[in-house]
This record gives sequence, C-alpha cells and structure tokens, in this order.
Amino acid sequence: MDSAAKDEMQPALSPGPEWPEQERAEQLARGAALKWASGIFYRPEQLARLGQYRSREVQRTCSLESRLKSVMQSYLEGVQTGVWQLAQAIEVVQGTREALSQARGLLQGMSQALQTLEPLRERVAQHKQLQALSHLLPRLRAVPAAVSHTQTLIDGQQFLEAYVSLRELEQLREDTWAPLG
Repeated sequence: MDSAAKDEMQPALSPGPEWPEQERAEQLARGAALKWASGIFYRPEQLARLGQYRSREVQRTCSLESRLKSVMQSYLEGVQTGVWQLAQAIEVVQGTREALSQARGLLQGMSQALQTLEPLRERVAQHKQLQALSHLLPRLRAVPAAVSHTQTLIDGQQFLEAYVSLRELEQLREDTWAPLG
C-alpha cells in the first residue's frame, strides 16, 4: 500500500487551533506505523524481530520526545523573554505617558499665565507709546509755530525754505506715528 492510500484510510483529523504541526506529525507517524505493521504481518518470519523493533522504536520515541522537550523549552524561553520585553516596554510607555501628562499640565499652566499677562502686555505697549510721545512732546508743541512759519514762507514766495519746513513737519508726523504702530 502506498502512503497516499493509507492517508486516505486514516480518519481526517482537523488541525486543532493550537498545534496543527503536531497533528500533521501524528498523521505521518500513524501512516508509517501502519505501513510497517502491514509489512510485518504480511511476512510472519519477521515477527521474530518484533522485540528489536519495539526497543528501537522506544529509543526513537524517547529521542523525539527529548528533542520536542528541547524545542518546547527553547520556545518557552523565547516567549518568556518576549513577555519580559513587553513588560519593560509597558513600563517605558507608562513613564512616557506620565511625563506627557505632566508636560500637558505645565503647558496648560503656561497658557493660563499668558492669559493673565495679556493685560499687562497691553499696558506695557501703551506705556511705550506714551513714553515715545512724551519725548516728542516738545517738538509737537512747536508744530503750530512751524506751520505759521511755513505759511509765512509760502506767502513770501520763499518756496525752497517752505519746502524744507514742510519736510521737517512730515518727518515729525512720521516720528509721531511710528511708535503708535
């Protein structure tokens, strides 16, 4: 009998959700055992060596179990290492979350401080404008006299001097508007 026919004779084992490789290995082992047993019972002279086969199969089974245990131990150690790394990562994430929470609290505090400082900032801007105007006040007081002097120059047709006087008044206007913004 070939192994494909034997596989068809075996009941179809649905792979379990946990270890489909184990189920496949068991199917292959059953097929091999069935093939061997059919050969033994087909030729009765081979039944005498059944004890040797049994001890050899026990050794092979022990060897396979030992390798399976080794593989499982290695797998479990890998899983344990992965779980430990995940635990470490969770601690790091929690620390980062706490730091971000503290930073958010600080930013909210700074936002509130900025809102309370806004009126003070407006007062400072007003103070700067008033300070600049107070420095310009003596020149501003001289504006009416400069305007009448310019008018006199224009009436006397001294246009070049009137132009210079008008330029000084324009410069005073620009100097006055600059700090007011």
